Amino acid sequence: MNKPYGLVRKFFFHEPTVYLIFCVGIVYSMFFWPLLNSISCISLGVYWLLFSGKSFPWKTKKFRLVILFISLYFVSIIGIFYTANLPRGFFRLQQQSAILLFPLVFGCSNVMSPKMLRTIFSHFILATIIAALLGLAHGFLRYHPATGYPFDSGHAFVYPNGYPYIMVLNCLLSLILIAEKKYNPVLGRPWLIILCLVFLSAYLLLLNVRLLSVCWLLILIYYIFRIISVRAHRLMISFAVLGLACLAFFKIPMFRDKWDELRNYPEEGVIRLDKDASLGRSWGGVSIRMALWECSEDLILRHPFTGVGTGDIQDSLQQAYEERKFYFASRYNHYNIHNQYLHMLIGFGAGGLAILLACIAAPALILRGDAFRRTRLLFLLLFFLICFTEVILDINKGIIWYSFFNSIFAFGAGKKESIPYPAA
Repeated sequence: MNKPYGLVRKFFFHEPTVYLIFCVGIVYSMFFWPLLNSISCISLGVYWLLFSGKSFPWKTKKFRLVILFISLYFVSIIGIFYTANLPRGFFRLQQQSAILLFPLVFGCSNVMSPKMLRTIFSHFILATIIAALLGLAHGFLRYHPATGYPFDSGHAFVYPNGYPYIMVLNCLLSLILIAEKKYNPVLGRPWLIILCLVFLSAYLLLLNVRLLSVCWLLILIYYIFRIISVRAHRLMISFAVLGLACLAFFKIPMFRDKWDELRNYPEEGVIRLDKDASLGRSWGGVSIRMALWECSEDLILRHPFTGVGTGDIQDSLQQAYEERKFYFASRYNHYNIHNQYLHMLIGFGAGGLAILLACIAAPALILRGDAFRRTRLLFLLLFFLICFTEVILDINKGIIWYSFFNSIFAFGAGKKESIPYPAA
């Protein structure tokens, strides 16, 4: 009778195993099952609080990063005290709780190791590939003889209830992890790695997210220069890649339309505000974003230091759109500001923006010399860039993506690897 109980007790209190199970559960459920993702996150937090060993090294750089990361959540707590829409504010606090949870769990424990991270990253790469395959199946099953394949929108090829830019971020991070060989060695068969690189690259280009497509191109050129030692070969291959990219972006219809919109914006795509001129035609993403950002100017100037509060951001934006007679946004749509930095300014003022920028810059400046430094820097760069065009910390998948990987890169990757892994 005591033996089964002893095995359960030994397993339950073997922290690395429990942490690994919860983290792998978070990785897979992040793509496929939001409810299980919430349960996995809460379970990890409860286990850490009740059973896990904890350390609070007050004077270390590591703990200062913990304080900095969780301050991004405390900004939202402070904003609840002067918000008018309390139900919306409390919903935002619940939604963003992972920003508080993961820094505490990974920053105040000593369980994570590079070897464990490799296992988590291997599952993340596999989950990304599975989600991409399901997204492709979802898109091609929507084929109709009258309309053909839905190539006009990246949404068609994303697993249901997903976001194209989140999937592209997952693909880019997977490509970086593969290129840096941050996966279990057993998966390092050369033909399999090449197949994964090609498939994920093709899939993310199919989703057609302009900014992240450029990021993919720059990352590809970066690794060409890192891997290839002969200077002439580097330049030749880089120019060939750039030429093929330009050919694809400007000649293939599904890519060309988006780039033509960007190129023709000054002449044809400007939405004139302060008069009823936004209705009666369709607008591209660039036109809408520029109009949204222009509408936010007065709102930011009215609340430069405190912002409008945690629950009032969207209500204030809708009012600002209406005041500038941007009726396409105020009456017929419900757009967020499509810029994380402006979102922080509107919601929490200059202090909130400063904390967000510090959360991006501090890990890059403080954490140096570990086995995951390049991977962490590229991850932070991707987050920094996507914040210019999306409010990534306003959706569950974006919150989990940032807070989970930011925390394990900062607090789980600081230890040196004791076992060298062979090249892929």
